[in-house]
This record gives sequence, C-alpha cells and structure tokens, in this order.
Amino acid sequence: MNENYNFVKRTQQNFKHISKEIEKKKIPINNNKFYEVTNLLCYCLGLISFVNQAAEDETDNILNSTSNNKNRNELIKQILDKILKDITYSETKYGTIIVCYPKWAPTDVSTTDISTIVYRMRNAICHNDIEPIGGEKDINGNQLIEKIRFVSKNDKNNIRFHAEMTIKQIHQLVMDVSNAYLKYYNI
Repeated sequence: MNENYNFVKRTQQNFKHISKEIEKKKIPINNNKFYEVTNLLCYCLGLISFVNQAAEDETDNILNSTSNNKNRNELIKQILDKILKDITYSETKYGTIIVCYPKWAPTDVSTTDISTIVYRMRNAICHNDIEPIGGEKDINGNQLIEKIRFVSKNDKNNIRFHAEMTIKQIHQLVMDVSNAYLKYYNI
C-alpha cells in the first residue's frame, strides 16, 4: 500500500504544479502543445481508479482472511464509503448529476452518493463515454472546453450514470478524492 500512497501523493503534487503553472500562464493552453483537459482526465482516472482498486483489494483481503459471507460488491461499497466519508456531494461543487444508479443496490433509484459517483465516473472514462461540451472561443477562434459529459452504461446499453461537470468541478473532485485517499491510508 505504501507504493500506492506515494504514487497518489506524487500524482497529486504534479497535478497541483501543472494547475498553478496554467494559472500563472507559464503553460500556454490550447496551443496544440499542452492539453489541460486531457491531463485533468488522466489524473482523474488515475486517482479515482486507485481509490476503487484500494477498496477492491481491501475487500479481497477481508474475504480471504475470514469466513465473511458478505456480498463482495456490498463490502467494496462499505470500504469506499469509509475512504470517502468526508466528501459530500453538492451540485455547486461537483456539477449536475442527471442520473446515478448504484451498482450495489438492486433498485434503480438514482443517488448522489459520492462513492457511487466516483465509481461511475471511473467507468465512463475507462469506456470512453465522455464528451466535451464547448464554451467560449479563445482569441484564435478555437473552441474551449467548458464541461465534460460523463455517461456510464451497463452491458444492456442502459444508462447508469449521466453527469455534466465543469473543468473546475472535475478538478475539485480529483483533489477531494485524492485527499480522502491519502487521509484514509496515511502511513
């Protein structure tokens, strides 16, 4: 776990550094040399995947070391909830969640549960079910990306997650999730 913790810490430091350099205008954006939204989505995928994988690994360790009869998905959800316990969804902070059906529950009741949102975002990015939504144009006439639409579908092609987040909201979620991971696994 120490290597994972260090990886998350280093990734977060890189992410903060690049974000500061963009703000200072030392890294020009939209110049076909640096793609800040692409980097943001890579960081997002890496960090939320680590959180999901940590919960799965911890679940497998519990199931292998005990005669625990809990459902694996329920246990993963419980561990994700523990890791992310200090994060609460708000539309202002994290964007518009149009629908978010949990993997772990048998019902199709939409939720704004943060562990479900993180799980569904990971799926959307991994399966390339993301779509940029344009905003203003820069001085060269290039369309700037204002938001990202995330969609996650099941094997029957039914939508399980649909959300729209601004770049700033994705950035906030990445920082909050990575901070929660580092706090939970503080070694």
